[in-house]
Amino acid sequence: MSLRDPKKTKLRKILNKLNIKDILSLASNEWEIEFNQKKKLPKKSIVIERILKQLQKQNEPDRLITEENIAFADLKVLTINKKLKWSCLKLCQSNNLKNSQDNNQIGLDQINRRFYREFSLIFPESKERILIHSIIDENSQIFVRVSLNLNSKSSMDNDRKTNMDNNIIFYYVCVLPSYIFVPSATLKKRVIKQDTLFNLLELVFNCTKIKKIDLESNDLESLRQLLLFKSSQGSYKKYQLQAIKNSKLKKKILQSDQSQELKEKTGFTTEKLPIVKENLGVLKDRMENVVKQFGQFKQPIIQNLQFDIKVRLQQEKNLNDSENIDEDEELVENKNENENENIDLPFQVKFCGPDVLNGIRDLGSKGILSTPFPKSLKNIHSNSSNIYEIILK
Repeated sequence: MSLRDPKKTKLRKILNKLNIKDILSLASNEWEIEFNQKKKLPKKSIVIERILKQLQKQNEPDRLITEENIAFADLKVLTINKKLKWSCLKLCQSNNLKNSQDNNQIGLDQINRRFYREFSLIFPESKERILIHSIIDENSQIFVRVSLNLNSKSSMDNDRKTNMDNNIIFYYVCVLPSYIFVPSATLKKRVIKQDTLFNLLELVFNCTKIKKIDLESNDLESLRQLLLFKSSQGSYKKYQLQAIKNSKLKKKILQSDQSQELKEKTGFTTEKLPIVKENLGVLKDRMENVVKQFGQFKQPIIQNLQFDIKVRLQQEKNLNDSENIDEDEELVENKNENENENIDLPFQVKFCGPDVLNGIRDLGSKGILSTPFPKSLKNIHSNSSNIYEIILK
């Protein structure tokens, strides 16, 4: 027997990415491993080693960590990962209303079967080594993990020398019924072309077309807000909050935004008040413009905005020896056609940072950006895109 189990090492590495509370939750819900938490939380390293031993006992007769153990831990990390960049795909539904209803009511077992069926058709030689796992988080989002072990034998799961680098992982987050989120790196994998992947997803979700949207972020909840509630952003968000004022979300939203709302309405913070505000009128007007544009609450989190700008220049051509040209009707027309030529001068403007929308908003409130904002920044929180094209004539 080999002294080292690569799957055990892999699972230990994944569990170390979680905090102790998430580890205990995963152990209890997925693996039925309970810990005594009456006094205080145990050390993470001790908990991880105990989990590994318990899983080995559960996995009789080989007493090995399985790919399924790794998958559920990996999915748990996925739900809280703030460093992974997500791309958004729109499900363009057919006229068949039943398809949309099916997607809205799809369950974990059904979605697992659909993914397995379609991936089996693309990789028939690896059919026995396609592993599908899925979970539902507290926001009712479905996380799906597809593992393709393409370079191994069918008995590889029982082999201690498994090369974990051979596993090719795909993740999908379903925001039903209209959108799914895919890690941006998944769309660049060589094992499956993007067109093939989109065709596969069309079959899985019963839609006529998959369309990639120019919208990316490390924050899944912000993507949900920008896509599902794009008409309720900026100054309109207060109406969205009024609609849910009796729901369980009200307390959480208002608590998180209470200090921000006070700052936006007054222009001051509760930390240290300045002694004198000589330009209080200017500050008040500036703050009113910012609140009118962005509203009183925190903006969704995105990491970049790109403006592709084309400045249309007009160039005049001088025609030499114009006195020797017989300007009949045909020559006059040709002259008018060639006299002016339009030249597009392209360049890009990028905003990059951990929280771009709130950064732009703060630049306006501090007077670094002039207010009211130009048209190019007017609806960036409602257009569900990271990339914009502007033509200046």
